[in-house]
Amino acid sequence: MKQKSNLLHPGLEVSLAGMNDPDHSLRNLAARQLTDFSRSLGEILAPAIAGVVVMAFLAETDPAAAESQLYVLSDICMFQHVPAPVTKAVTDRLESGTCEEWEIEYIQEIIDIIGWGSAESDPTQKK
Repeated sequence: MKQKSNLLHPGLEVSLAGMNDPDHSLRNLAARQLTDFSRSLGEILAPAIAGVVVMAFLAETDPAAAESQLYVLSDICMFQHVPAPVTKAVTDRLESGTCEEWEIEYIQEIIDIIGWGSAESDPTQKK
């Protein structure tokens, strides 16, 4: 007899099942567990997603689309930790003077956000 393959983590499966429990305290617990799982997933995926946005920005030729990509990148950096090397290709544009005038504010914001995040996570850095 072939056993069914379960792709869900056991804790996630229990949390999802708890969402339908008649006991509201168990539903609340399940909801908190799913929130924690979502936060962890966001922390893991944010650098990868930011890297894809950086690649798209560097390849983009339409200024409106490029502006949208920088906006998305700054949002990702604001809400999740993104290591500076992920955005280096974008931030280097500001330092090298190869960016367009309209890019400066977005890129400076990304640099500020990443700098603030690294200072928060590293107590040896000054704020």
